[in-house]
Amino acid sequence: MKYDNGFKYKMIALLCDGKTAMELKREYSVDSGNVLRWLRAFISDGPFDVDELSPEEIVNLEKLREKATRRELRLKKSGQTMDVTLKWVIDYDAEWEEWRALAEEWLKTQVRGKDHALKSQSAFFQKYLIKYDITRSPKDFLAKGYPASDFYEACYSSWTSIDDAMREAKKNIDFIDWVILEKFSVEDDLGNKQIPAEFQNPLVKYLPDSYGGSNRNESDKNVLPYRYIKELRSILCPTKATHFRDWIFAQEATDAKGAGGNWFVVNESLIDENDPDCVFRKRKTSKYERDIKNLPDMVCELWSPVVSVALLTKLLLPLRTYQVRMLDSGEMDTYKYVQPKRNMQGYWVMNDSPLNKGDKNNPFEKGVLRKFKDPTAKIEMTGFYINTNKTADINNAEDQKGYEIPWQYEEVQYWLAKLRDWQQKYNPVDKPTPWTDLERNHLGSVKDRKILKQMGSTTFLFRNSSAPKEERLPVRQQGLDPLWYKALTELEDKLKSAEVSEAEKSIRFIKNKSTTLYPLHSLRVSLITAYALEGGVPMPILSKAIAGHARLVMTLYYTKAGISYVTDKMKQAEQNILESDKESFGRFLRDAKYEQLESSIATNDPVAYQAVIKAQQSGAGIIIGDKGICPKANFGCENGGVFVNDDRGSTTFGPVAGFPEQNCVRCRWFVTGPAFLPGLVHHFNIIGYNMSETGKRVMHYQTEIEKLENLKYECEVNGQVFTKQSELLNFEKLYQQEIQKNDKLANDYNATLRLIDKCIAIAQITPSGEGVQLVPVGSMDDIDLRINLVEHELEQLQVLCNGAEIFPETDASKAVLQRSQIIDLTLARNDKKPVMFSLTEEEQLIAGNQFMRLLMQRAGSLKDAVPYAIGRKSLEEIGLVNEFIEKIESCELNEPNLLLVHKEAAACLE
Repeated sequence: MKYDNGFKYKMIALLCDGKTAMELKREYSVDSGNVLRWLRAFISDGPFDVDELSPEEIVNLEKLREKATRRELRLKKSGQTMDVTLKWVIDYDAEWEEWRALAEEWLKTQVRGKDHALKSQSAFFQKYLIKYDITRSPKDFLAKGYPASDFYEACYSSWTSIDDAMREAKKNIDFIDWVILEKFSVEDDLGNKQIPAEFQNPLVKYLPDSYGGSNRNESDKNVLPYRYIKELRSILCPTKATHFRDWIFAQEATDAKGAGGNWFVVNESLIDENDPDCVFRKRKTSKYERDIKNLPDMVCELWSPVVSVALLTKLLLPLRTYQVRMLDSGEMDTYKYVQPKRNMQGYWVMNDSPLNKGDKNNPFEKGVLRKFKDPTAKIEMTGFYINTNKTADINNAEDQKGYEIPWQYEEVQYWLAKLRDWQQKYNPVDKPTPWTDLERNHLGSVKDRKILKQMGSTTFLFRNSSAPKEERLPVRQQGLDPLWYKALTELEDKLKSAEVSEAEKSIRFIKNKSTTLYPLHSLRVSLITAYALEGGVPMPILSKAIAGHARLVMTLYYTKAGISYVTDKMKQAEQNILESDKESFGRFLRDAKYEQLESSIATNDPVAYQAVIKAQQSGAGIIIGDKGICPKANFGCENGGVFVNDDRGSTTFGPVAGFPEQNCVRCRWFVTGPAFLPGLVHHFNIIGYNMSETGKRVMHYQTEIEKLENLKYECEVNGQVFTKQSELLNFEKLYQQEIQKNDKLANDYNATLRLIDKCIAIAQITPSGEGVQLVPVGSMDDIDLRINLVEHELEQLQVLCNGAEIFPETDASKAVLQRSQIIDLTLARNDKKPVMFSLTEEEQLIAGNQFMRLLMQRAGSLKDAVPYAIGRKSLEEIGLVNEFIEKIESCELNEPNLLLVHKEAAACLE
């Protein structure tokens, strides 16, 4: 948008009078960055288009220029001496808040030389970040590839003393190092902070050659690329594997008599030849075994999948090795998880283990597989329970240790359930094992006996059946290392023989005969980095592996999205009632007290109550929409998101999910109520439709990937060259993009459902006559949330199109187009000329709704109308030719020529 000079001078004058750039943005809808650029250009170059100004105007503008210059100097000076909060930065430009907050936090850590640290930060902001208009996002600034300007030249090139300049420049380096380490690092298994390879300190390269650079190790070599993690998964557990007998590599790799051996001697009576998870063999014993161990000439050995499943778990979930080794099998739980097929959702049954405890009313739950119930979405799903969380557990009661992961990840759950069953059959225990029985080589370090007593007893899932006298104890600390080494060796060998670039063939994973370049404890860092940077999941969430978003995406693969119906017969009169009720709700907000707001509106965050109270002062900030009300005049999106750091217990604010698009249902400022239920329900349906469309693409790409992976597997088995690696990588990229889209949609879906649930609760507990009218149409008894599974896509499309006439905020254009194609196909099957394609989008919406309503009137319901609408039954059966022509002609739009188009289209039917 282009602004005239008069408007620019007005903005500059308001800045000089004390207004902030963000306040001007809210009041005048002008970008705050533009305002500050006008100010700086005015100070440095003088009045704009000076030739067009009168002498009197020039004099007045020069006075304004002096005032603006003094403002700049005043702000600059305030940051150089004693303001350790750097408040002057946001007084100057509020968009630098994220940088300022980091600088303030870092300054608190500087005990010695704080004055130099403060001066270095002042110079960094004034002469570098602000002057060169560096990105407002520290994450973007630290990402490899960001074109950072020369900070040393900008801040210190004019200094006469190189030593002084270097001392303060190093402070800037230390600051950025601190930001990377504290905000973007990930702890490995050993608690060491590792920096993902995608981040770097861009300032180091601009220091004079005499300075050795940052001492911070960014550990590039420690982060294993995600594509190789996927390869390792398939090496260990082949893509088509359904039983432990299919884990051929793992069986061969763990065939060692010493460390790393997972074959152990058993009585032949224990072998079940009909069990595909019972992998056994018979072999001749050595002279040493016969003489020293008193073994017979022939022995029967069983293969233990414990170590292999533990490593697979590490490759699939971002957990510490210690956490994996200590997981509980769930043999004492009241219920047991059963999953007959890999990658398909299982179910829960009563546990038949002799160790089971609890009952239906008071179930016992300690196992790694845990049932979750969502009271809002009214669904059950299966996630994980991690029974250890290091130091966070020390002061917790036994039943409060660890943490839950509400992530329905069937690939992991299938093999964990299989291992539980294998342990019960081939390595059973008659009682849980006390933690006090564990020694240092199990725990990783010496732990106080009081702490171990507090941990209670556990039926360890990864109890080491192949270790003599330790069959009931978990795998030792280094127990996974030999298999990890052999898996990386196999990966390296595969790359050498694969159809890949020469550069990739030269990649090394093995350092020497006993050490890898990618230690097992860094695998967690690799997974978290991949999920965060490739999947877009916030780092603090992943650092505790609480990936709750994945549940909705995963279940989408196997079930249709539920559809909640907007009333099928909603007409213009109902729309008027809704608009009237929204206005009354708006009036209520303008007058309500805090206590009334708490009991009468639904929000995502209590801070919205205060925002409403503040907006009441003018009333102009309260904007009414289809789904609810924004008390921030639609200008709160950039700080409407809430980000919780579970590790530190801190909360920060940033853009709402999906910014710069408005996403009210996820915003902390958003308020709504029962008056907006129809709009919220329509929005819920739109999101569900978009999820199903994205799910189709996910399934398509998944199918293509599976075809190519199967082809790759066949090529490897037959010794042939796999020539479609680039095509596979491209499908994997597209697949990940759709997963990310569905991630955001799934969270929007859940957020909308929560708001709907809150609105219904408010309507049911609020007495009639108090405050605002809460129910838009009908009585309290009419309020009900129905989520139905539709049989045909057209039912879903019609619900969306009905709502689109009344709620213009949501985009239903794709649904309108799909429905129009179905209607045209139906007309063609009934020997009529298709007409919908010749209409505009708005005409298609109205004409299509009229057509469908007529069908529903004749057929009796939407469900019964579908066979006629999709051409499965003839329209003549319900006498619909002339009536349809009349409906098309009755579609009244604002412009006469549009009505004419409808009449011409109707004529084509005759």
